[in-house]
Amino acid sequence: MILEEVSLRQSNVRRTVGIDDHVKIPNLPSSSLAIDPYEFTDISGDIVRSRLRFIGDADEKIYGMGGYQEESLNKNNKYIELMQRNSQTVIPAYISNKNYGFIWNNPSVGSAFFGSNEKVWEASDSEIIDYIVFVGDTPKELIVKLTSILGKPPQMDTDLLGLWQSKLRYQTTKELEEVYDQYLEREITPSVMVIDYFHWTREGDYKFDLEYWKGINKLSKKMEKHGTKLMVSVWPTIEEGSENYRYLKKNHLLIDGINTSGKIFNSRYMIDLLKEESRQFLAKKLRENYISKGVKLFWADQAEPEMDIYNHFSYKSGGVRMSKLANLYPYFYAEAINRVSNDLPVLIRSSFLSSQRHSSLLWSGDIESSFTSMRRQIQFAISVGVCGQSWWTSDIGGFHSGDSQSDYFKELLIRWYQFSVFSPILRMHGDRQPHYPKIGNKGGGLRTSGSSNEIFSFGREAEQILTSYTKIRMGLQNYISDLFLQANKKGFPLIRPVFFEYPEDDYSYSEGSQYFFGSDMIICPVTEYKQRNIDVYIPDNNWIDVYKGTYIKKGLNKVDCPLYKIPVYVKKDSKYYDKFIEEFKIIGDIK
Repeated sequence: MILEEVSLRQSNVRRTVGIDDHVKIPNLPSSSLAIDPYEFTDISGDIVRSRLRFIGDADEKIYGMGGYQEESLNKNNKYIELMQRNSQTVIPAYISNKNYGFIWNNPSVGSAFFGSNEKVWEASDSEIIDYIVFVGDTPKELIVKLTSILGKPPQMDTDLLGLWQSKLRYQTTKELEEVYDQYLEREITPSVMVIDYFHWTREGDYKFDLEYWKGINKLSKKMEKHGTKLMVSVWPTIEEGSENYRYLKKNHLLIDGINTSGKIFNSRYMIDLLKEESRQFLAKKLRENYISKGVKLFWADQAEPEMDIYNHFSYKSGGVRMSKLANLYPYFYAEAINRVSNDLPVLIRSSFLSSQRHSSLLWSGDIESSFTSMRRQIQFAISVGVCGQSWWTSDIGGFHSGDSQSDYFKELLIRWYQFSVFSPILRMHGDRQPHYPKIGNKGGGLRTSGSSNEIFSFGREAEQILTSYTKIRMGLQNYISDLFLQANKKGFPLIRPVFFEYPEDDYSYSEGSQYFFGSDMIICPVTEYKQRNIDVYIPDNNWIDVYKGTYIKKGLNKVDCPLYKIPVYVKKDSKYYDKFIEEFKIIGDIK
C-alpha cells in the first residue's frame, strides 16, 4: 500500500442471537471518531472548506511541493501553507521514496500537513477535491509521468545561457550602456541586460519614461549585434493616475475588493490576469511599448500577486472570490507574457502547476543576503525542479540587506556566484547597499538606485574569481544546452537531488547540501562564511575531481575549498569529460 485514505467509522454490523446467526462479524477496524477521507464544511455564507485525509507514514520521504524558505529537502512531517507569497511558491505536487507521485489539483489557498499520523490536504475555499496518484519504479520515471500530465517547458534559447546582468536599478539609457561597454571591454558579452522597475512613467502605463530612457531602441540594436537581449521588468500594479486606469476600471479588469477599496499592494490596484481580456490588454501594451523598442524578454515581478496583507477572501478575481483561485495568478501572468515573448523565458517570482508550459523561469523571490539564505535556495531549486519547474534562478548574493563593500558580503557573493554557474540561469541581481540618490521627482526618476552590482564592482579578488567562473559557464554552453533539451523532452530538472541519479543509494535520500547538475556533474556549494573545507558525498568510484583530474573515493570525503574553488566532480565516462577538464584549468591561474 503506497497511500491509503483515512476512514474511521463504526462498524454497521449488528447481530441478534437466533435471528442473524448467519451474519459474519468482520474482523475490521472500527472507530467512533466519525472521520471520512473527504470532508466538506460550510464555514460561512457560500465558503466551503474541503479536506482530504490519508494515513501518515513517519518514515516516508516526500520531495517537491514548490519552493519554501527552509533547508529541509524532505517535506514529510511538515506543515505547508498553500498560498503564493513573495519568496514562497506553491506547486502542490510531490514524488515519494515509496515510488509514487501525487498532484493536488486545486488552486484554492489552503494547506497540506504531512504528519506521522495523517496526511491532510485542505482547500480553504473550494467545493472540490481533485487529485492524481501515479506510480513509477524510479524517480526519473516518476518525473517523466508527472510532466506528461503537467507539461514540459519549451527548449531554452542557447544564446541565453551566459550571464544575465541586473541590479536594483539602472536609471538611464546612458548608465546601462556604460555598464554594458565595461563588460565588452573585459571580453564578456552578457546574454541579457536587465532594466528593473520604475523605468516607466506611472505604474500601469507599461512604457518607458523617455525622459530617462531616450535612445533605448538604438541601444537594444547595439546589444543585439553583440548577441545580447534586453529585458524589462513588468508589474501588475495599476495606480489611479495611470493612463490605463479608467479603461481597466470601467471594463472590470482589475482585481476588485469585497467590502474593501480593492487596493492590494502599496495603495495600488492589480490587473486581473485571471480574465482573458486582461491578458489580451497586457500583451497588447507590451507589444506596442516594449517589443517595438527592441525588448525581447520580460520579467514578471509581483507575480503572487504581492499583498500588504495576504487575505484573499477580501478580493474577487476571475469573477469569483480570489481565495478560490489565487494560486493560479502566476500561471496566467506567464501565459499572458508568453504571447509576446514567443517561448523565450518569462522571469517570474511565482509559479503553479503547469506554469512551465508558458516558459516560466522561476526565481526564488526577494530573499535575504546571507549564507543561511543561500543554503535554502539549494533545496528550493531541487524542490521546484521535481515538480516540473525545471527553469530556475536566484538573485546571486540574495536581494535584501547586502552591504556591498563588507568582507562578509563579498565572500557570500563569490560563493553564491559559484553555485549559480551550475544552475539553469546565471543572474546577477540584488538591492545593494548603500543606495544612490534618485534623479527626479516623477516617473523614471522617482526611485533611488542600489549600489553597483556588476562582477567588477566588488574588488580585484572578487572580479578575478567571478570572471573565471563566467568563462567556465560560457565554455559549458553545449552541456547546459543538452540539460535544457532533457527538460524539454523528458521533464528532467537541471538541478537534481542525489537520489534522482542514484535511487538505490539509501544515503542519497537524506543529502540536500549538494546536487547533480545534469547526470555528469556533482556540485558541492560552500554555504558557510570563511569555510575552507567541507564534507562531500560521492555515490560510487566513477567520479573525478575536475581541478586535479584524479579520482575521488566513494563515500564521505573532507575536501579543501579555498575561496576561489567550489568542489565539482565529473563522471569519468561523460562525453564532455575532456571539455570539463579543459575549462576548469582557468581556476588554477587564480592561485
